[in-house]
Amino acid sequence: MKYLIMGKLGGSFGGTELFDVVEAKDYNDASLQSWFLAKESYQNYEGNYGLLTLDECESEEEYNDEVESWIEYEVIKEVDDNFDLDEFENNYKIKGDYEWKLI
Repeated sequence: MKYLIMGKLGGSFGGTELFDVVEAKDYNDASLQSWFLAKESYQNYEGNYGLLTLDECESEEEYNDEVESWIEYEVIKEVDDNFDLDEFENNYKIKGDYEWKLI
């Protein structure tokens, strides 16, 4: 199955949403992939602006808790092979939300 996912650096950053279409065995797998997409966004800024690196944390668990406190992610919907991610992103930039595409 294919899913449209979103990940971003949230909090006071109000970061740009990253969208992707991923192959996943189920919703939970897609959700995990969206977490990694958001974590990638965090890692682009870690070490700056108060975002801690793994080395600055006492454990990997503390690091993951820190990351989790800053990121937002979700599985938006299941999509088929005809789904056009570029069209979706262009419309998102114009309209500012993606609810219109969920119909």
